[in-house]
Formats: sequence, structure tokens, C-alpha cells
Amino acid sequence: MGTKDVVSSQALFLHFFSTVILIFKPLQCLSYRDHNGTTRRSPPAMFAIGGGQTDVGTNKILNSSSQGNRPFNGIDCDPPLPTGRLSNCLVVADFVAKELGFDESPSPFLSVANSPERFDRAITSQGVSFGSASSGIFNSTGQSGEAHVTFGQQIDQLRERVRPRLITLLGRPAADNFLAQSFILVAAGGIDIDEQRVNAPPNSDPSFLRLFTAQFVDYIQTLYALGGRVFGIVAPPPIGCSPFYYNSNSSECDARANSLSLGVYYRLEAALRLLRLSYPDFQYSICNSPAFYLDVIANASSFTSCGLTEVRAACCGNGRTPCSPTSTLCGNRDEYFFWNQYLLTNEGSRLHAAACFGRNPRYWTPISFAALVED
Repeated sequence: MGTKDVVSSQALFLHFFSTVILIFKPLQCLSYRDHNGTTRRSPPAMFAIGGGQTDVGTNKILNSSSQGNRPFNGIDCDPPLPTGRLSNCLVVADFVAKELGFDESPSPFLSVANSPERFDRAITSQGVSFGSASSGIFNSTGQSGEAHVTFGQQIDQLRERVRPRLITLLGRPAADNFLAQSFILVAAGGIDIDEQRVNAPPNSDPSFLRLFTAQFVDYIQTLYALGGRVFGIVAPPPIGCSPFYYNSNSSECDARANSLSLGVYYRLEAALRLLRLSYPDFQYSICNSPAFYLDVIANASSFTSCGLTEVRAACCGNGRTPCSPTSTLCGNRDEYFFWNQYLLTNEGSRLHAAACFGRNPRYWTPISFAALVED
């Protein structure tokens, strides 16, 4: 890709950002299961795959170097202890589970895998989360950081442990139906984009976008082959407006990082639309994280009704380093959008999940997460 292509990519971002400001309508701060006035069926289980937005304790079990294992993470949970989540309490996967009608989040796969009774109960009643912070779409992503379960390994856990056990417990026809009715949550890609932005030259961005999209679609096809039919996909956010980039870029969003995020979203949208033509029973919703994040950041005052007042700074830490016991910590945590240098607070994650399920078609395509589970 030449200079002209780079400029065009950044121009796409700037056009999108200006469009955000012109057509933005405030997100309605709705309570759970009250977005469309329709009856929802609760899926039999939810299986979450991805990175930090789906990690509900995996990396803590791995005893990795994850900052999620230490305070101040988990400070607003009951009890106020780290659970492995990179948040002051819950992450997006937790709120998706609540929206779907589950009383609690799926357990980390690794927390039940070695207990036959707990394993059987988990996979047949609520599902599990395979998610692992630092996991990206590429298995090479995050290798210089903390110990984690790669995206490919997470799918292997479903293939090699969960599906065979469901077949043993339920019989193949019932197991196939169980998986077909379950909600498959996929949320990954931000760290891939971050590493591309930091480690690779701009002229490699088109190749990155092609490879990313191809790998992502390959994983979705694999999950389909394993029995998944209902997919809620959380697109990577515009990491160029995260505290890390904002603080590093003279209080400006990083255009190239956001161009990559937007490029991923539009290519995934097109690829999934084509995939639907090949698999008529493939049901999906892709949550438009770039639109949601940029709406919040560009129109912070419109989200004060949701409780947000600070949408630029990290609540825990300086926005450059991870949250730790020695970090500065904000006192009004429900008013902050970002928790650490990249990820959201409990309240930010709640609003993100609400956007995926809500009425505003700006935040999803072709249907909402709610429509996937409506009667």
C-alpha cells in the first residue's frame, strides 16, 4: 500500500468520525431485557471466546502475569477482590450473559475442566467462557506478554472437551440441537490491531486486514462445523481513542489505529454477509463497537444520563501502564468509561452490552443481539 492508500484509509476514519457527530443519537440507558418490548427465549448456554472482554478468570487460573490478578481490579465486586477480570468488576461477557437471562456469568472453562461434576453442570446449564486476555485472532498475537490461551486453543477446548462431553451426556441429536440453540459470543481483535499499529509499517495494513478477516471467518466456519449457529460478535473497538493512544498522541486519537479498527469492522461485516449466503441457518449479529465508542467519546455530554462524565482518562493508572496496587485510582468509578489503558470499566462494559442488544441499528448489523434470541 502506498502513501495514497494510507491517506485514503485515514480519510475514511475522519469521514466516519464526522458522521458520528452529525447523526449521533444518545444511547438509551435501559435495564436488562427491556430493550425491544418483545419476549426473549434464554438460550440453553453461552460459550464465550476471545480476549480481555471475555476473560472472566482464565488467566488468573493460569497464574499468568495478568494485572487482572491483582488490585485494584475487582474493587467493586462483592467481595472486593480480583477475579482475573481487567475491570473494577465485570466485563462485556458478564453483561451479555445477564442480558441473555442467565443468573450468573459462565464459569471459566479452566475452573471446571478438572471437576467432572462441575464440568457437566456448567456446560449443560450455563456454558463456559474460554476467553483469555492477550488472546487475539492470530495465534502469534500476545506471545511477548502474559501466559494466555490462544483463540485457536480456545476452539480446541470446545472441540475436544465440551462437544464430546455434551454428546455423551445428551446423545448426538440432542447435543447438536443444544449447541445450535446456544449463544456463541466472540470478542477479539483489539490486541491484533494494537500490535499491527506498533510493530508494522503502514504499507502492510491492507495485508493485515485481509489476513485478519480470512482468519476470523475461518474460525467462525470452524465453530459452525462444531455445531454453533447463533453468533454474537463484538467487533474490535477503535483503540486509537483508548487512553494509551490518546495520552501518547498529544491528546488526540490515533488515526491509523482507528482506521485499522474501522477496516476490520467493514470487512467483517461484508465477509459475514457472504457467509450467511452459504449457510442459511447461520445466524449472527456483529456489534459495531467503533460506532459505540466514538459516539461516547465525541458526545460525552449526551451520556451523562447514563452516569458517564469522564470518557478519555483511565480510572486506574495513568493510561500508559496497567492497573496495579500502586496505581492512582479514581473515586467515582461509575462515571468513567475506561478502566485501564485499553479496556472499559464495569459501567462502560454494561453500556457496551446494552448497545449490542438495544434498539439503535447504528450499533449492530444485520440484527441486534436481542433479535437473535427473540421468540
